[in-house]
Amino acid sequence: GAGRKRESDGVDDRRGREEVRVLDIGTGRGGFPTHAAAECGADVHGIDIDPLHVSEARANARERGVAESTEFSVGDYHDIPYPDDTFDAVSGIETVCHSECKERVLEEVRRVLVPGGRLMISDGFRSRTALTDPEAEKLRTVLDGWAVPDFAHISEFRESLEELGFTDVTFDDHYEQIIPSARRQWLPSLAVTPLLKAAAALGLIFKDIST
Repeated sequence: GAGRKRESDGVDDRRGREEVRVLDIGTGRGGFPTHAAAECGADVHGIDIDPLHVSEARANARERGVAESTEFSVGDYHDIPYPDDTFDAVSGIETVCHSECKERVLEEVRRVLVPGGRLMISDGFRSRTALTDPEAEKLRTVLDGWAVPDFAHISEFRESLEELGFTDVTFDDHYEQIIPSARRQWLPSLAVTPLLKAAAALGLIFKDIST
């Protein structure tokens, strides 16, 4: 989590005074936005570059009865289609890792956040930078299987946030909680990489990446 600088304490001080506006970047099928709208009563917008995902997100919102408090549109988080200072909070769930220019994504997020707004990202990060050649090769195998150019390093990502003026930057490690689902997600990628090479990669990657 991280917050953009302002005199007040962020999004929480807006509750009760006006509806909280949330943007979910790389929203996919809209799971998080529809949940936030249903459980928190927020005005939630979601953008995704895939028109099919946007259609599915809208259908998901209708099924959950939150179509009126959600809005989904085709959009690229490298060039967010909203004016400056629009949202009280921005979320990104397992999506920033797919960007080849993560700094640009953070710049755009900062632009559309109101002063004091909050950013929440749930994603994969590298806990160390120095890898041996065999380790780097195994990491590349995993990333290619997930269509991820690279995982950001925790310290470098924090530095990028702070350079943009974000404060109160915190990282929570949910490694143990995500490992079972991460292993299941790995199975489809075996079709695009040799089986033994993929199996070897599994032994390393889940020890070296913190989320």
